[in-house]
This record gives sequence, structure tokens and C-alpha cells, in this order.
Amino acid sequence: MTRQTDTEVLQARAAVLARPLAVTEHGSATPLLAFELGGSRYALALTVVFAVVELGDVAVVPGAVATLLGVTSYRGVLLPVANLSRILGQPSGTARLAPYALVLGDGRPEVAIPVMQLPELFAVDLTQLRAMPIQIGAGTDARLYRGLAADAVTVLDATWLLTGPSCRFGEPARHGQGEFQ
Repeated sequence: MTRQTDTEVLQARAAVLARPLAVTEHGSATPLLAFELGGSRYALALTVVFAVVELGDVAVVPGAVATLLGVTSYRGVLLPVANLSRILGQPSGTARLAPYALVLGDGRPEVAIPVMQLPELFAVDLTQLRAMPIQIGAGTDARLYRGLAADAVTVLDATWLLTGPSCRFGEPARHGQGEFQ
């Protein structure tokens, strides 16, 4: 390939990747990141996802709550690694074996969520979500769930996940506590 052809190919690829997500007939689509957890598919709003990274070493925190797997380093900052299976009231599964993590946060990285496979990007009209079935995980806060997308993806409320009690692991700058709960 010539240099000009390489540039043309790269520009064409960039144009495809930069195109806006499709808009549904019923309204505007919201970009989501879908991932698998314990045999079910879940999605979070792309607006709170800082990165998808290989999950490095996770240091266990002695005496931590069951929803905290430990801490890991992300760009030189220690982040709590949340056990989303436990937060959703499911068996712990293989969270400790996950090779990847979603780094989530509102304005800055706040928590890592282990996932087994690389997530996929898709868009959905949030006004078209179906209500969650009555039966959700035991002890799970129903506010974590936005609803079900047409393709059986459970859409989680990322804001509630970050600000609700399930992912509060005692970060002093945000929660005023000096140690992990």
C-alpha cells in the first residue's frame, strides 16, 4: 500500500467509527455498553464509563464488605473493585477471574467492575425499556435497574450504582469516611 492509500483507509475507518449512533423511531437512542455477568447480559450508560481495561492485580482488603473484591491501580490511582454479582444479589461467580474491568465514574474514575468479556457498544431508546420482573436478586435495591431492553439486556442505573450505598467503599474525598466499610 502506498502512503496515500494508507491515509485514505485510515480516514475511511475514522469516518465509520465517528458516525453517530442510530436514532430509533420513538426518540433518541442512548449509547450503552453491554457486558455479560453470571450468564446474564447487562448494560450501563456510556457516559459513566471511563475505560475498559485489562484488570491487573487486585489487592484484597481484609475485613471488607462482600461487595468489595479489593483495590486495583488505574493510572496511578487506587480504585475499589466492586463485585457487581454481589451488588445485584447473585452468587459471586467468577468475578475474581475476570480479565477485564469497566472503570466507572462521574467526572473522575471511581470504581472498577470486573467483566469476563470485552463489552459491546449499542444504543437503545430508554423510553422503550420494559419493566423489570418482580423477582430480582435477594436484598438488591430495585433502583439499580432501569429496565429490560428488547434483546433481554438488563439496563442498570449507573448513577444509582455510583451514588447509592452499594458502591460506597469509604472513599474519604467523596463520602467523608477514612476507611473501607
